[in-house]
Amino acid sequence: MNTKNTLSPKTMLRQYRVEKVLGQGGFGITYLAYDTELERNVAIKECFPRDFVAREGTTIVPTSSNTKIDYDWALDKFIAEATTLAKFRHPGIVQVLQILKGENNSAYMVLEFIDGQSLDQWLKSLSAPPKQAQLQAIIDPLLDALTAVHRAKFAHRDIAPDNIYIRKSGEAVLLDFGAAKLLAAQHSKTMNLVVKDGYSAPEQYYAEGRQGPWTDIYAFSATLYRCLSGKKPIDAMARLDAKNNGEPDPLKPCAELDLTDYTPEFLRAVDLGLSPQSKSRPQDISSWRKLLLPAETNATSLSPPETTTADTPPSRAEKTVTPANKSSAAGARIGKGLIAAGLATTIAVGAGAAYWLYQQQQIAAEARAWELASTADTTSAYEKFLKSFPDSNSRTTALQALKALADPWEKTLDDMAGGIQALHTGSESILIAGYSDEVPKLQKQAYLSEMSRSGKSRWSVTIGEEGDQSFNAITRLPNDDVVAIGYSLNSEQKNKQGLLAQYSGTGELKWSRSIGGPGTDELFAVTTLSNGNIAAAGTTSKISGGTALAWLVELSTKGELVNQRVFDTPDGGAFRSIEGTPGGGFFLAGNTNQSAPENAKFWMKKLSSDGSELLNRTFGRTHDQFNAVVPGPNGDFILVGETKSFGTNTVDGIAVRLSADNKMQPAPFLDTGDNSLKGVAIAANGNIYTAGHTTSGSDGAAQAWFLEVSKNLRDIVQTETFRGHGIAHATDIATLPDQSIVIVGNTRKSPTATSLPWIKRLSPTP
Repeated sequence: MNTKNTLSPKTMLRQYRVEKVLGQGGFGITYLAYDTELERNVAIKECFPRDFVAREGTTIVPTSSNTKIDYDWALDKFIAEATTLAKFRHPGIVQVLQILKGENNSAYMVLEFIDGQSLDQWLKSLSAPPKQAQLQAIIDPLLDALTAVHRAKFAHRDIAPDNIYIRKSGEAVLLDFGAAKLLAAQHSKTMNLVVKDGYSAPEQYYAEGRQGPWTDIYAFSATLYRCLSGKKPIDAMARLDAKNNGEPDPLKPCAELDLTDYTPEFLRAVDLGLSPQSKSRPQDISSWRKLLLPAETNATSLSPPETTTADTPPSRAEKTVTPANKSSAAGARIGKGLIAAGLATTIAVGAGAAYWLYQQQQIAAEARAWELASTADTTSAYEKFLKSFPDSNSRTTALQALKALADPWEKTLDDMAGGIQALHTGSESILIAGYSDEVPKLQKQAYLSEMSRSGKSRWSVTIGEEGDQSFNAITRLPNDDVVAIGYSLNSEQKNKQGLLAQYSGTGELKWSRSIGGPGTDELFAVTTLSNGNIAAAGTTSKISGGTALAWLVELSTKGELVNQRVFDTPDGGAFRSIEGTPGGGFFLAGNTNQSAPENAKFWMKKLSSDGSELLNRTFGRTHDQFNAVVPGPNGDFILVGETKSFGTNTVDGIAVRLSADNKMQPAPFLDTGDNSLKGVAIAANGNIYTAGHTTSGSDGAAQAWFLEVSKNLRDIVQTETFRGHGIAHATDIATLPDQSIVIVGNTRKSPTATSLPWIKRLSPTP
């Protein structure tokens, strides 16, 4: 191994002492290192694109001004990919422990290190190809791992026998995502063309190639072909050349090999995954799994393994990395099954073989069931797991997870600058929406995320080009889709436009659109209608710099504009909240004088299903604004907002009940400092929950503010403030089915510090 350009042994990278080089490729060098603080071995991968850089001492320098551009790009990509990879928590994915930036003018990924060997080394130690049961024990968790990777719009793009490692316990782990690229960020440079002859798909050989999950499926199929045939597959480009020349495919299909120990379905799935044309392959792991492992439940029909102890990984220490968070002992027991496979010459045939294979089924099923339960993080998922596997080693962890689903918690998304503007809760989920401000070039991107009741993230997405975007409100459709609305201002626009987007229940974008005219437009509230359409409300101006007018739009669930109305009052205004009425109409609330808050008055409007006006009422004197509304019992509506109409010279929070016959009951909450209420929810006992912010504290700093008010609005049952990191604003509130309370907003350490998304879950009130 050439060590000319590597770090010398005993070189220190912060608390890590380099011991030796483990491997190197075209883009990086991997070292064995020792963590002097935690006293453990780690693997460290260094960003070192050897075509563009050299080493002067320990410092990495570009070889020319031209290659500096390439190196800067490579370094940014390395850090971005390391950051993305660090978010994965899966037993089949290598775990990033730390990212070191700025050391030696490079960047480093610190990975957990354990003893083991590569799949390639294990295959070379065998006296015969592995049995299908052995391969399935390796394949199944890796398919789950790739599903998680692809769900995040990421791909491995370098799957091969040397990048799959088997720990001493037998668990398989995907390593070396160094060639991985975000699917939405293809790069035209030569560096992006990462290929490995025999394993890379044809589309990886040219920059414009259409890449995705099907690319990893080709490489995984090629790896399985190596396992089955004992030979590396024919290079993909040679296969394409043969096809283009009208010649037979030089790669002999698995179905034509003498492989009697494998089911026909398994062999056909490998052959299909090796199709040179990307569209001829399965397009996602789920589809391929159904073809590859359709008869897992019938695995007892297979013959028991007849290999020697050489089939199992040797005890000699080799290189591998694996996640620090092993999901359960069930996963580790998969490895014991592999070791048992290697000792199968001592196992009796017949009933003994069937029992051995049954054990492998149960072990694999338990590991996969636990992964599904912990990923879903729901009461039903954990209860199903405990019922199916009552004696599992993960039982204690599952019980703790069930408790966490009911416990109160508070979290700040410290790794993401931004804020939360809206909240929506379901039976087992918390949806949040707002903006992300973590990419300076993009300014603000609209942000949407789903988490479990315990606060565990399930998925998150952003949308937006260069400019300024934010989601202000969200709703969930009956089919579990999510609709988010707000505003968009990109580099080609002079003014804001309304922004609408619809996502699947797993965060996949179905459509998005901007809406509005030449003036400034923004949507503040959204709801679903009895006819299945989407209604959103906000403000619009007909011309740039013109009066801001209240605005109502209706769209289909395909994003098609059905209707829009502008309420052209002399003073203009904005609707900040919207609810459907039982008869198919609308209730809207907000304020007049959107352009001059000091003259703003409360404004509420009821419309029938045919658009006829049933109520149009303005009242108040100054700085009056409704921010949120929720339907109450008996056709009532509860509204909250802010006002300066009660003579205190400060802004005060206010709640108003509007009865079905349009009678009002206002309840201002007068206090020192400025106060505002932004969100409202109804408790199971009929009381009102509301949240916003107050500056009534001794230091005058804004604090998130929670109130429980009696159902008649006459008494404050309880009030509480929260500071987060020091300064906090609550923007919305909702309840979960167990009547626990979720409050969202943003927090910062000081008035000039970065804003961070903030979420707090409170226990149900007595």
